[in-house]
Amino acid sequence: IPATAELAIPYDRFRLIYINKLENPEDVFIYAQPGSIIEHPHTLAHGKVFLAYLDKKALNEYLTNKLVPYTEHTITSAGKLKKQFTDIAKTRWAKDENEHRYGVTRYSAGILTDNNKLIGTIGIAGSTKLLANKTPETLGEIVKQSADIIKRNFIQLP
Repeated sequence: IPATAELAIPYDRFRLIYINKLENPEDVFIYAQPGSIIEHPHTLAHGKVFLAYLDKKALNEYLTNKLVPYTEHTITSAGKLKKQFTDIAKTRWAKDENEHRYGVTRYSAGILTDNNKLIGTIGIAGSTKLLANKTPETLGEIVKQSADIIKRNFIQLP
């Protein structure tokens, strides 16, 4: 897959932090670096997964804040985002296309405990044009399988 791999974890109540990235030098440059904070999680796939797993009270609190648009494609409607979060809870993966940055598409899946608690997200980011060669379902399943591998092989949780 012609994309950059990214790993993020919750940083505080409404933000995430990138903790690792494996860059694809043949694709579009992804600006996020380990240590970068995701300030407006509704604008990209990692954040949408994160928000989908918040409890209802916290999610409603987040959605009452101004939902900052990064591009004309950023979803800033609380109703549309809630629908996406419902879908994410079923599929366990999210997509953003040109919502955080023009020309960049991301797919992300939640890394979950056995109790369905989100502890991180794994995803890919790349050129919208290059990622269009695969179906969203295929790429969504790939990131979901990656999250399952991380959980199974690297995470020791009670």
